[in-house]
Amino acid sequence: MDWYKNMTDNQKKDFNKVLIVCASGTVLILLMPLLSKLIF
Repeated sequence: MDWYKNMTDNQKKDFNKVLIVCASGTVLILLMPLLSKLIF
């Protein structure tokens, strides 16, 4: 995690945004089959 500590604050914010987007995208993909069963 040394590379993370060496990052600037702006880089950390961007990194966190990317993590959040990836996580929410993965959750959406996993939930899609369940949601489509509920809707249809």
